[in-house]
Amino acid sequence: MSATTNDGGPAFPVTVHKDCHGNVAVAIDQGMSLRDWFAGQALQQFVGERDHQVWAHQRFEEARHTIAKAAYNIADAMIAARSG
Repeated sequence: MSATTNDGGPAFPVTVHKDCHGNVAVAIDQGMSLRDWFAGQALQQFVGERDHQVWAHQRFEEARHTIAKAAYNIADAMIAARSG
């Protein structure tokens, strides 16, 4: 049995809708997890630092799993830091 990863809960849990009469209804929507959101933000830094020619090269195919794991490691650290 594997340990459950703390995903931080939903990143954008509330959606506010208005009907045609202007009445507000709030819907709870799970959407992506906070962990996914943090990982995506970290991933931008990895991608932003690279030359676009490198991303088109075969080396990217080799590095993508390492980069994805690194982004989630950063996300996990951010969630842990939020907990105190």
